Amino acid sequence: MGKDTKSAVFTKAKITISNGKGSLMQEEYILDAAKKTEYNIGRGEGNYNHIVIKENDPGHYETNSRISRDHAKIVFVAEKGFFLQSRNETNRTIINRNEQRFADLKDLNAKSLLRNDDEIELGKSVCLRFQIFE
Repeated sequence: MGKDTKSAVFTKAKITISNGKGSLMQEEYILDAAKKTEYNIGRGEGNYNHIVIKENDPGHYETNSRISRDHAKIVFVAEKGFFLQSRNETNRTIINRNEQRFADLKDLNAKSLLRNDDEIELGKSVCLRFQIFE
């Protein structure tokens, strides 16, 4: 689809830390629906998580320790886009859009469509920025 149409579905995005809150194992993560349609988010290294929150970061221990090992996931749905879903009802998983709370994902069956520049708040205050990647 052309990027000029309102209903264009982008298949690439990137995740970075927003406003220096929390820390990731990498500076940024690229999401590419052509390569993978599900991206797990959680604390600690390993093969399970695709977007990894640092386990032992002294500068961000208080914020990072509130993230579970299996916290949330981003799922790409064809012809719709990237959706965020919580992996546990006790995990705090929030989407902030335009500096306002847009969605609080407490129901495990609920998914919320991500838009460019959404902020994903995990745990106490780990904030990730979701950006469309053209």
